[in-house]
Amino acid sequence: MNSLIVLSEEKLQDILVDSKRVGTSIDFIRLVEDAIQLKIDLKEMNTFLN
Repeated sequence: MNSLIVLSEEKLQDILVDSKRVGTSIDFIRLVEDAIQLKIDLKEMNTFLN
């Protein structure tokens, strides 16, 4: 997951769409979904702290 976190949320969304389209394993799809949620959570935390 560490390597996914450095990607932008938009890039992660693209990867998620492509992964679902080509039938990538559910584990990888969940990993990407978790990375997206983590990015969203971090963004919200940053907004709250500022």
